Amino acid sequence: MNRTDSPAKQPKPFGINGQREPILSTTPSGDNAASYELGFPPVTMILKSAGGLPPKGQDMNQILYELSALSRWTSTNAINRYDATFSTLIGGYPQDALVLGDDGITVWRSNINNNTNNPNTTEAGWVKVASDISSILKLGTAANRDVVTSMSDVTTGRVPAVGWMGLGNAGYGALPMGVTSQFLIYPTSQPEVPANCAGFQAAYGDTRRAQIVLGTNGNVYSRFSSSSDVIDTTTEWATHYTTINKPTANDVGALPINGNAVSATKLQTARTINGVAFDGTANISISASQVGSYTKSESDARYVQDVRLGGTVFVNPSASGSYASLTAPAGHVLTAILDPDTGRWPMPDSPDYARARPVQKLINGSWITVAQV
Repeated sequence: MNRTDSPAKQPKPFGINGQREPILSTTPSGDNAASYELGFPPVTMILKSAGGLPPKGQDMNQILYELSALSRWTSTNAINRYDATFSTLIGGYPQDALVLGDDGITVWRSNINNNTNNPNTTEAGWVKVASDISSILKLGTAANRDVVTSMSDVTTGRVPAVGWMGLGNAGYGALPMGVTSQFLIYPTSQPEVPANCAGFQAAYGDTRRAQIVLGTNGNVYSRFSSSSDVIDTTTEWATHYTTINKPTANDVGALPINGNAVSATKLQTARTINGVAFDGTANISISASQVGSYTKSESDARYVQDVRLGGTVFVNPSASGSYASLTAPAGHVLTAILDPDTGRWPMPDSPDYARARPVQKLINGSWITVAQV
């Protein structure tokens, strides 16, 4: 078959204005009316001379009308909606039958035979095969929206295009601030920005604009503009410090690493050093007694600074039982034993006297003879 074999489409059903009668479901006994059950009954097949009855022209018109009406509908390629009554009468839709959903855009295909499920409420046994292009692409209301007419078009409700407000277009050029949420692009320094930069602006009103930009110097800047001037040159920008842009001591009012404090200040809460209050406003003194020590004068009076032997004294012998004794005075030591009779040297028989010197200690500037040795 060729495309040229396509039959002519009938714009009107056959007999649309002719005499017609509804086709009966069954033919009454002895009647010549056509029915869906018998078609034309047997009586119409008998010669009139033998008692037969002719078929009704109204039935013929109705039959041809219904057939041509279906043909006309099919010629439009229109899809029938799901029909619960029809489904029940035929025992359910066959596999691969197509029906239109109640929403008027979804087409369902039956993937089972005798399918009596309504796809609008029960999808079991049905597969969604098509819907409007906007639904397929999930465009929603965007399918009925206008596209922006320029790269700076801010008309509410329009669909942006590539390059709009610099979106997806590195070569767009400058994009100065406006009063809507947008990108900000400044390839050259301008009075309203702190440096050559790019960023974005979020706005919920002409005078309510949050702006943040990243400069070519690596610094991050932000501000909230409440200015009525579209190009706001007065609101100050805040600089954000990062690991790349670290603040100096001067930036944050801090003391440099090797710097000295500009001036001493009083401690907010005084502290004590070994029990002595200190608030930073004056020097403090701590006595020896406060740390459990002696003062210099106390130390000088208590501790020996030097030791010496004092001046020589003569010691005469004294009786000690059956012996003669040379005994040094208390606090003295003998330094020599003397015997004038040199003829008995080196073994003197009895020393005549001795020399002694006192042991002396220097305490607090005075030489004091020890009590005993």
